[in-house]
Amino acid sequence: LISFCLDNKSFSLKGFKLSKKFAISILAENQILLSQHFAKLHYDKFANIPYFLGEYSNCPLIEGAVSYIECDKINEHDY
Repeated sequence: LISFCLDNKSFSLKGFKLSKKFAISILAENQILLSQHFAKLHYDKFANIPYFLGEYSNCPLIEGAVSYIECDKINEHDY
């Protein structure tokens, strides 16, 4: 199981709630600026970021990441 939190103000929240799948790109140590980019509020976080769609989830995965995890969403909770 994978657990993570999205800020209630995140522009990604609506898409996450509507989807039955999600994906995670695990970044390398030298991709810290990229991780900081995704930590900030942006309307389109993937604008100008090289990515491809996952075979299983059809969700964006960041090119050059160390690893990827494509998941079925089982549950979600508001906190």
